[in-house]
Amino acid sequence: MLKVVKKSQAIKTTDCAVTYRSGDDDVFGTCPKHCALNPNSTMSTSKIDWDYLDAVLDAKVQGGRSWTYSHFKFEDISLKQNRNFHFNFLYRIRDSKQHTTINRSTDTLLDALAVHNKGYPTVVTLPDKNVSKNFVIDSVLFVRCPSEYNKNVGCNTCDLCSRKNRNFVIVFYGHGSKKKLVGDEEQGGCYGTYGRVRLQWEHTKKNVNQPLSDKNKLKQFVQGLPYGTNIRHHIVGDVGKENKLAVQNKINNK
Repeated sequence: MLKVVKKSQAIKTTDCAVTYRSGDDDVFGTCPKHCALNPNSTMSTSKIDWDYLDAVLDAKVQGGRSWTYSHFKFEDISLKQNRNFHFNFLYRIRDSKQHTTINRSTDTLLDALAVHNKGYPTVVTLPDKNVSKNFVIDSVLFVRCPSEYNKNVGCNTCDLCSRKNRNFVIVFYGHGSKKKLVGDEEQGGCYGTYGRVRLQWEHTKKNVNQPLSDKNKLKQFVQGLPYGTNIRHHIVGDVGKENKLAVQNKINNK
């Protein structure tokens, strides 16, 4: 399920167009099982929704910026696994400046270095300990999200996450009520687990009977946005294809 907002009122994303994406039965339904921040992997997925991803990549307004984040490991998909990915999606995700920037979300510095060195726009979420503004590891610059320490900077005025082919990794530090789980062995730490973001996410799930698919709803939404609009896709949620078997098992066990 997809929820769209033409002009966000949230502090960080003020004046950006934003979306939220949920599974039909569980808010974490479109998120990858392996995401370290995901506290509910049972109801999550291991499959990418390629049709929806296709729409996200094209969901960019003329004169504006478009970006999102994903824990799906695009860099590990081989030609043997998915020929279509390598002849179509790889270029659009990693290189094309005409398409939405999909930042590869990572959870450790080592993972961030590995993904960055494969040419993907990379971000990493770290525990809120030993917070540093900028630092260098193995000749790679790590840059902290400016909005975390400067209240005058928001997504609408900062273009770091929308840049492709960049020579630095963007760092976010754990935030939200479950931030202590970021970097911990226990799976969890997603800022959407509780609070206002979770309320919006739950509202997204309630749109289960929406007449349009997520792909078509996104296309229609973007077509109606004015020139120069900046779009932050997926305040919460990801590009996964919901695990219908897990949903059915949950229903059967009720």
